[in-house]
Amino acid sequence: MIDSAAEIERNRDAIKIMLDITRTLARQGLAMRGSSEENEGNSNFNQFVQLLSRHVPSFKRWLADAPKRPHAARYLSPKSQNEYIKLLGEDVSNRVTEEINRSAMWSVIADTTPNVSHTDQMAVVARYVCPDSGLPTERLVDIKDINDKTGDGQALAIIASLDRKCLDKNGIAFQSYDFTASMSGVFRGCQAKMQTHLERDIPYIPCTAHRINTSVEHSCEASVPVCALFELLQELFVFVTSSTKRFDVYREKVKQSDEELLMLRNLSATRWVAREESICAVWSSYTVVLEVLEVLTDSKYDTKTRVKAGALQDKMKSFNFLVMLMFMKNVMGKTKCLTTEVQGIEMNIIDTIESFKTTITTLEHIRNDGEGLKNQIQATKSVAEQHGIDPDDEYNRHHRQRKKPRRIDDHPETAANLCLVEHYRKEFFAVLDAQINAIKANLEAVTNILQPAVTLLQPPYIGPVDNTELLRIETQNKLMN
Repeated sequence: MIDSAAEIERNRDAIKIMLDITRTLARQGLAMRGSSEENEGNSNFNQFVQLLSRHVPSFKRWLADAPKRPHAARYLSPKSQNEYIKLLGEDVSNRVTEEINRSAMWSVIADTTPNVSHTDQMAVVARYVCPDSGLPTERLVDIKDINDKTGDGQALAIIASLDRKCLDKNGIAFQSYDFTASMSGVFRGCQAKMQTHLERDIPYIPCTAHRINTSVEHSCEASVPVCALFELLQELFVFVTSSTKRFDVYREKVKQSDEELLMLRNLSATRWVAREESICAVWSSYTVVLEVLEVLTDSKYDTKTRVKAGALQDKMKSFNFLVMLMFMKNVMGKTKCLTTEVQGIEMNIIDTIESFKTTITTLEHIRNDGEGLKNQIQATKSVAEQHGIDPDDEYNRHHRQRKKPRRIDDHPETAANLCLVEHYRKEFFAVLDAQINAIKANLEAVTNILQPAVTLLQPPYIGPVDNTELLRIETQNKLMN
């Protein structure tokens, strides 16, 4: 009996070591083993086992005694490794479930995305205040394949994940998804179906970052020159990077430059605020890009390359492109900062609302600063003239005044004729007005849902006080707590 108990203890110590190896590999994101053709002894797991056996004599003896045990069990097979992973995963999942249920109130967040095999997968996340630390926490609850992308199908998938993880659905205080119709629909969206299935009202807060992204997209579509700007940026990136020869020319030009330039960036199809990086890259390396296109028009390149390079060069040497590039660089920088802030896990309701208000104030200042917009256009004219671009001539050629016939207008000579500055200010206003109104609508929607919490959490303003008064207030707050 004593020998049997000692053997059990040795087995437990060895299994603990192998579980710890599995946990370390999982924590570092390393594969347990390689391809099926690889020698099993060269896998990461087995190499860690051999490493520790060289420094832990008892573990080395346990491995050496494997032939003496029934069935020569060493617990190093792929099946045993998978069991270690499963046991650790279940333990982590149970701890997360227990922590969420102890928090009493939590929000459910869900989103779908296709994986590398083009299968839609839904990630279900819980956000809550950790009962131990008191800090806002987000935990991944489940990942599952989903075939039904309707609002009802996604709501049922979320509920099934919560049931499988034994989470108390009575603790759901809010729900948050993106702003697509299948998620945000008032009647058949996921948020409406969740309330139907759970038979109670659950406030829905659209993903703020997603709504800002949508606001930026719609505001950019309010101006044709801005849309043309993004089309040209994408054409330029594809043209330069789709060929190694062309990209080598660009890379050499960047290396030869005395300034630290940003490399060309692809335009994100879904994250419009990420397009700010592409705009900044082209703005900072504008001269270099023109030189690259000039080189690519040389006769040593094929006809298709020379034609495309010449066309892109003509489009870039346009005042319309330059002025919109400078304007959008300033505007999208503000919205990118807002999106980056609200996506932080540590962000709270009050700080999010304040970030919205600050961004709106900044955009309104740009909108109302007529002299600033005029100076921006004049600065762009100076840059354009340095590259041989005549802004006034270009504007007059493309914006010739067209008077209505007298059968339509009895006094066509009184029609307003916008000058270059007024024309581009009008385009700027279209973008800014659309963006300001959209962000205000987002702020209003969030504030209306969270008005009770905002009223409760908004700290009152306290003017300057002396140290004695400040100490009295702190003492009073401690006693109230």
